[in-house]
Amino acid sequence: MRQAQAEAAACLRQNHACRCKLGRGVKTIEFELREDFIPLDDLLKATGMASSGGAAKAMIAQGKVRLDGVIELRKARKVFAGQIVETDTAPIRIHARTRPAPAV
Repeated sequence: MRQAQAEAAACLRQNHACRCKLGRGVKTIEFELREDFIPLDDLLKATGMASSGGAAKAMIAQGKVRLDGVIELRKARKVFAGQIVETDTAPIRIHARTRPAPAV
């Protein structure tokens, strides 16, 4: 299990090099939602910004996470498409799920 998590994290880090840049020269993580929203602490875990749920909750409680430029202290805050989450490491841009074309 840990090996699979390490491989997934390594893959995510490698993909950062391919992402677009913000004006500050920081790489942006592009995250596609599977549902309508994702809780903030789960987003931090899914993108590798936090190593565990406890680490994600600690980051949020310490005021190290901003949602659309405002410090967010609610751990389970719903994050929707179009929002930007910023951490000390990298910003995360949230996108809606791209749905396949309907079958004809």
